[in-house]
Amino acid sequence: MTCGLLEKFFPDLKSSRLILAKDDPDLDVYKTNAGPWASRIIMGVKGAERQIAFIDQIAPKGAKVMIFDDNILKFMDCGKAIEAGAQLDELIAMGFNEMERAGAKIWYGAAFGMVAMHEDSRYSLFGQVMDDIERSCRFYEHDGATVRACTWDVSQEERWYLSQSFCRRLQGREFGGQKCPSAEISTAVEGERSRLDDQLKRAHGEWEVERQRLSKKCEELHAKAQSFQDDSRRKEDRLIFGLKMVALGYFLQEELRSLKVGQCWSLE
Repeated sequence: MTCGLLEKFFPDLKSSRLILAKDDPDLDVYKTNAGPWASRIIMGVKGAERQIAFIDQIAPKGAKVMIFDDNILKFMDCGKAIEAGAQLDELIAMGFNEMERAGAKIWYGAAFGMVAMHEDSRYSLFGQVMDDIERSCRFYEHDGATVRACTWDVSQEERWYLSQSFCRRLQGREFGGQKCPSAEISTAVEGERSRLDDQLKRAHGEWEVERQRLSKKCEELHAKAQSFQDDSRRKEDRLIFGLKMVALGYFLQEELRSLKVGQCWSLE
């Protein structure tokens, strides 16, 4: 799907690479149907959020990287399908230009572009469910800005593989010489939804544990700050009392000195 579109727009595929995960159960299917992408495959890691970190690490620092999901049926700009590679190039260039104008290092549209920074603090930590939101927050915390290309959109498929020939199989035109049974696709989609639901529950659990940990940490810091303030107040009170006693001592000495002088004059 996405690969087929890029093949259509850019026959030479330019500097495109296909990042796969060695733990993917469909890896052999991907490789068998990779077509012109076969020589452009890079074995990455499992998990979308970890895959983004992997891409950032292997790209030269400062390089501009464009990342696409692999289930894109068509790109659209202002609701109209993009039919030529030049249009896609123009949109991508605009995204990176606006990103630089804003002083950001990432921009989002139907896909997203970023600058490879090789900084661990920019990587998502809480799983691939809503990892794009976490990534946006982390980049914003670093740079003070992220950019959104609001006119750019895509049409996506829920179940996907790589090459155009295999996409046709899933769409029912051919599948081992027979029609692709919709029940198999529905089962696969439901299985994926169930898996994502489980991941979302785990992510919520992890967020809750992290929230409680941070809440406890805040309480500890507040208690320490309060203790520090109380200690500082006591030290300040002791210092003021000490200064008052010193001042009183000087005053009494002066009074005693003046009293002695007065006695001497009386004796004379």
